[in-house]
Amino acid sequence: MAAFSPIVVPTTSWVNGMIAAISTRKGNERPRLANQLTTAFTRGNVAISITDFADQQTIGGQPTELVYTRVRVTNHGSAAVTVPAGQSGPGLVTLNQAPDTVAPGASVQHDFVAAVDTFSTNPLPTAAAVTASARPYGPAFAHMASYWQGRLSVTPRLGLPNVTLPHTGGLRQPGDALDNAYRAAFVYTRIVEVGAAPFSGANNYDWLLNHDLPGILANRFLMGDFTDAQNLLLVGRISEDSKFNEVGANWYWDGPWRTPLAWADYLEATSDTAFVSKYFHDDATGPSPWGPSLYTLMHTDYLSQLNSATGYLKQSFDNDSSGTWLFDDETALAGLAAYRYIATRIGNTAEAQWADGAYSSLLKATNAGLAANEQANNFNFLPCEVNQPITADRCNTASDANWASQVLWGENTWDVFLQGGRLNGLLGDPAQIDNLYRMGFARLAGSVPFPSFGAYSGYSVALNTAYAAAALGGDQYRDLPITSYAWQINTTTGGPNAWWEANGSPPDPDNP
Repeated sequence: MAAFSPIVVPTTSWVNGMIAAISTRKGNERPRLANQLTTAFTRGNVAISITDFADQQTIGGQPTELVYTRVRVTNHGSAAVTVPAGQSGPGLVTLNQAPDTVAPGASVQHDFVAAVDTFSTNPLPTAAAVTASARPYGPAFAHMASYWQGRLSVTPRLGLPNVTLPHTGGLRQPGDALDNAYRAAFVYTRIVEVGAAPFSGANNYDWLLNHDLPGILANRFLMGDFTDAQNLLLVGRISEDSKFNEVGANWYWDGPWRTPLAWADYLEATSDTAFVSKYFHDDATGPSPWGPSLYTLMHTDYLSQLNSATGYLKQSFDNDSSGTWLFDDETALAGLAAYRYIATRIGNTAEAQWADGAYSSLLKATNAGLAANEQANNFNFLPCEVNQPITADRCNTASDANWASQVLWGENTWDVFLQGGRLNGLLGDPAQIDNLYRMGFARLAGSVPFPSFGAYSGYSVALNTAYAAAALGGDQYRDLPITSYAWQINTTTGGPNAWWEANGSPPDPDNP
C-alpha cells in the first residue's frame, strides 16, 4: 500500500472550520462530548482511520494550541501487511512507537502532535519543547473533553423524542441529532470567538461583523453562558460605529438596532445593573473606547435613520441591496423594546419613557406603510419592503432566501414580542406571517424541496432554520423551526454538523 500522511494543521483556521462535536448516548446517560475530526477509509483488507483534535496546554511557559493526530490501522485480511504512517510536517512530534507491520486481525495506532498556535505573536515552541511537555494522546483528549463538558454544563439540555419527523429526508434518531447539532454549534461558536474576541465566524467572517455579533451574544446569554460576557459586550459594541472597518465586509444599520437585545438578555439573566448602568451612556463626557453607547445608538443613530416624512426607517443596504426593508423596522422595534427594558431596570425613567414613545411612533408608522402597500398592490403577507411589493426588489427571485428576511431570527415580530414589545395592526397579525410562508414555499415548489427557503440564490442556505424562527409567531407553521433544522442536518451539511453559508445546487453524495 502507498504511504499516507496524518493531517498536520498549519493554522487554527482549519480547526475553527472543521473541528466536530460528537456525542454518544446510552439509555438515560448524559451525552459524552468529544471534539474531533475522523477521516476513515478502507484499501483492500486494511481499514484506516485518522482522528484529529486540538487541546490548549502550556508549553515553555506560554499557552499553546496543540493538534493531536491518531492513525489507526486495522488488518482484516489473512496475511500481515506493512502500512507506514508516512508522517510529515514541520514540528511534528511522534508520541509512541508502533510497528508498521500489522498482523491479521490486529490493529496498531500511531500518535502524533504538533504545535500550531501560541495565541500571540510569540513563535511556536520547538519540537523538543513539545516532546518534553505535551500530554500523551489519551490524557490530552480527556483534558479537551473535560473543558468542553464544563462549558456545556451551563446550557439547557434538549429532551427531544426520537420520533419520525415529516419533511426531513427521513433523518434517523432526530431527537439525538438535533441535540448533537445544538451542542456542536455551541462549541463551534466559542472556538471561533477565540477567547474574549467575539468574532462572527471562520474564514471570510473571521472579524467583528456588526449585525452578526449582537445575535451571537444574545444566543450565548439565552443559553446561560456568561464567560467573558462583559468584555464581549464592550468589544462587540466597537463594531457598531458606522466608521468601523469591517475588513471588506459590509457594515449594516440593523447592527445598532440589534445591540440592545444582547445587553437586555445579559441584564435579565444576571441582574448586573451596575455594569449596564456604567456603560449605558459612557460616551456622555467624551468618546468611549468601546464605540457608541446604547444611548447614542438610539438617540443619534436611530434618529438619523428615521424618515421624517414616513415615520419609519429610511432605505438601507442591510440585505446587501438597497431597499426600505421591513426587517430594519422590526429590528428597531425589538431594539427599542429592549432599550426600554434596560432603562427601566437601571432606574432611568426618562429614557424608558422616551423609548416607549419612539416605539409607539415607529409601530404606528410601519403599520400604516404596510397597510398602504398591501392595499395598493393587492397582497396579504409581510413584504420585504414597507412600501414596495416583492415584485419590485430582489425578493422577486423565488430562490433568493431574502424573500423571508422579515421573518429571520433576531429581526421579526416574534423577537419584538420576546423583548416585551406589544404589537397591533398588520405587524401583530399572525396570518401575515403564515401567508408569507405559504406564498414563499408555493413559489419554490418543484425547484427546491420543502422546507428549503432557497439561497442567494439557489438550493439552500445555512440560515434556513433562522428563517423559520418567526413561524412561532404565526399559527400554521409552528413546527417549521424543528423540521427545518432536522432537514438541514440530514441534507445540507458538508461534514459533521458543518454548514456552508449557501448551497447553489443540491448536495452531491460523491462530494461533501
